[in-house]
Amino acid sequence: MTAASPIQALLARLSASRSTDSWSMYLPPKLQMLRMEIEANVGVLSREAVMARSQASDAVGGGRPPSTAGRRQQSQATSSSSQDSLLSTGSIPIQGRVWTLSQEACGCRWVQEAIRRGSREEATALASELRGHVVAAAMSPHGNHVMQLCIVTLAPEDCQFIVDEVVEAGVVEVSNNKYGCRIVQRLVEHCPRQQVHEIVDTIVLDALMLSAHPYGNYVAQCVLIHGTPGDRQRIVKIMLDSASQMCRSLHSCRIILAAFEQVDRDEQEALAERLVRQKGLLVNMACSMQGAALVSRLFDVMEGPLRCKAISELAAAAGIVGALGHGQALLARLDIAAEVSATAPGCRQ
Repeated sequence: MTAASPIQALLARLSASRSTDSWSMYLPPKLQMLRMEIEANVGVLSREAVMARSQASDAVGGGRPPSTAGRRQQSQATSSSSQDSLLSTGSIPIQGRVWTLSQEACGCRWVQEAIRRGSREEATALASELRGHVVAAAMSPHGNHVMQLCIVTLAPEDCQFIVDEVVEAGVVEVSNNKYGCRIVQRLVEHCPRQQVHEIVDTIVLDALMLSAHPYGNYVAQCVLIHGTPGDRQRIVKIMLDSASQMCRSLHSCRIILAAFEQVDRDEQEALAERLVRQKGLLVNMACSMQGAALVSRLFDVMEGPLRCKAISELAAAAGIVGALGHGQALLARLDIAAEVSATAPGCRQ
């Protein structure tokens, strides 16, 4: 009798179990596929069948062990072909297990593939299994990918339950989550304004707080880009009213920079003037990477006395600003020394 290899012993142990052990989620993709097939066919696949599948899988490589790169390529190819085969034959049961699978690295990929391949009715049915779990899935490192695909793939009306659960849980709380912010962005991007009006209105109302958050600021930027002109104007007004506070935050500088790309020239000039008139704010911004990028953008719209004032402030603080890599690059780009020489007569007037 031939001794079973470690992989055969492992699969035999899985086939003998009636429930998924917690450690089994850490198996490599190839074994994850076989694990799923075993779970789907409990009582159908015998121990011998599992061994045979394992031996057939092992026989694919043959010969000398492949290099690290070769193993990676072989693993990816085997995983992809196994997934295609199992999904096409229905060996991986997705229906009824969407939420469970969405919480796992491999499982969430299978769910996404099933949604992509299914008809609208099938995709909607799979997505509906996430009802009651929307926020948990949105904040999951794996489930958020499933939620994003549902929003992008399904018709807006079929995503209403996602909108409702996000609103119920709190738009700000979801937006400030590392993964949840992606879900809010996809809703703003792909759903009609009327459908997500509560979400957008909350984002605009709390734009000041969201703009200072490492994840929430991306949601505020999304509204600037995909919102209505009215939404943009409301956010720009908040920027004008709180310019000094916002520009002292690394993350808030990003949203002001994004606003510059979305508003007209008059609003750009008004925002630039508000920022430059704040004593010491320009130098403070130039001392951070995002702030330096914003200062550089301000110079694109500043003219006359306002530009002269900005140049004078940066020239006076050149020793401080130039001590930093991004500050040095900013001074070089603006060629402050040349600007001071060229504008000095005007500055004195």
